[in-house]
Amino acid sequence: MFVTFAASAQQTPGSGGMTQLLLMFALLGVFMWLIVLRPQKKERQERERKLGALKKGDRVVSIGGVHGKVIDIDGSQNILTVEVAPKVSIRINRSAVATVHSKESREKPGEKEDLKGE
Repeated sequence: MFVTFAASAQQTPGSGGMTQLLLMFALLGVFMWLIVLRPQKKERQERERKLGALKKGDRVVSIGGVHGKVIDIDGSQNILTVEVAPKVSIRINRSAVATVHSKESREKPGEKEDLKGE
C-alpha cells in the first residue's frame, strides 16, 4: 500500500493537463461537427437532389442572379437552356443554378404566385 502511494506521489503536477487538453480538443471537434459540418452536408445533399430533379418548365435563378425558365436539359453535358425573356434563351451549367422553383411548389392552392409571366 505504501508503494502505491509513493508511486502516485512522484507524478508531476502537470501530467493531468495534457489529458484535459486532449479532452477539450475532442469536445471542440464534436461541437464543430454538430454545428457546422453536419448541417452543411444536409444542405449540399438537398441542393444536389433539387438539381437532379430539374425538368422542363421549372423556374430557376442562377448564381449570377439570372431568372428564367428551363426549356431544355442536356443530361449528357449537364447544360440547361434557360429562357430569360420571350424568344431569348441562354445556356448555363446545371451547377450554376442557385435556386429552383418547380411547378409543384408554385401551384399550391391558397398561395400568391410571386413569379410573373406564367
